[in-house]
Amino acid sequence: AMESYILQELNLRAIVFTTQDHPATVLSALPDAPILGKRLGGKYSQVAAALKALPEEDLRLLLKDGSITLCGELITSDEVKVSRGFGGAEGGSALEAVALEGVPGAILVLDATVDAAAESEAIAREIINRVQRLKKTSGILPADGPSTSIALRVASCPGAPALLDALSLHSATLLAPALGRVPLLVPAGGAW
Repeated sequence: AMESYILQELNLRAIVFTTQDHPATVLSALPDAPILGKRLGGKYSQVAAALKALPEEDLRLLLKDGSITLCGELITSDEVKVSRGFGGAEGGSALEAVALEGVPGAILVLDATVDAAAESEAIAREIINRVQRLKKTSGILPADGPSTSIALRVASCPGAPALLDALSLHSATLLAPALGRVPLLVPAGGAW
């Protein structure tokens, strides 16, 4: 139930919850200074520097195995703060990411790639927005109900095919629920 609410509120197509790191996830580590400093004393700064310089594959081993030896000292995962970040999108992808406040180690990755289906839906949502504005300025109230007809005339222009596709694809799923009825499409030059 929460997933459908999030999808609707954020206008998303899908949500994928996973405990697996995204390929672009970058790990970094910092020593837990109060714990390690107390235990290692003067050797702390040497271990801290080695820990900060630890390659990512070794950090993944630390998380998996629970410990690693650095500078002759056994360091456990409880003594290290591992954080996740986003290394960036590859190949022109539209991935964006942010760390989640209050959820250590969690990142949210958003794929903002706009495909043909998303463009079509955006056109349909723009039509909804414009029709609702027209209804408001015309004084049409929700209580007026189905007696009010909505006719959309699509003029002959370069964007007409995309507009007609969006109208036919989304008239039942987006337009009808938002506008209260399926709009009547009037071809350019056709009678109202």
